[in-house]
Amino acid sequence: MRKALLAAALLAAAPAGAADEQANAIADEMMTALGGQQNWDRARFLRFTFVRQGRRLNLTWDRETSRYRLEAVNDAGVPYVVVMNLATRQGRAVLDGRPLEARELSEYLTLALRIWTGETYWLLCPYKLRDPGAILTYDGEEDVGGGV
Repeated sequence: MRKALLAAALLAAAPAGAADEQANAIADEMMTALGGQQNWDRARFLRFTFVRQGRRLNLTWDRETSRYRLEAVNDAGVPYVVVMNLATRQGRAVLDGRPLEARELSEYLTLALRIWTGETYWLLCPYKLRDPGAILTYDGEEDVGGGV
């Protein structure tokens, strides 16, 4: 598995048309270890929690409809919920039970999209390695910290 992590870390631009079969094989091995492409393709809903600066960010995503829900607290500790469509960027938000409108709504939709983009980047990166346009290169093995 260490090799797979190294290959994932080496996602890099290579000359157009270059293919690195060893890096691609490691990415495929990693996908298999994560349950396989077929299971990922069948997964409709994804729910996960990130803790950032001691605050929980609860994200729920319907992959089929592109609906996304974020439950969190703002910098002042006030709870909010944003429900939006990631494809259209349209949605609604509630701050401490009060529906938001106009500029305030726009700010929370923008915040929710920024959180979505940042947190899913890290969580879903292994599933994106074989996407069209991703070019992987294998740069060898390295023993990091003498671990197993």
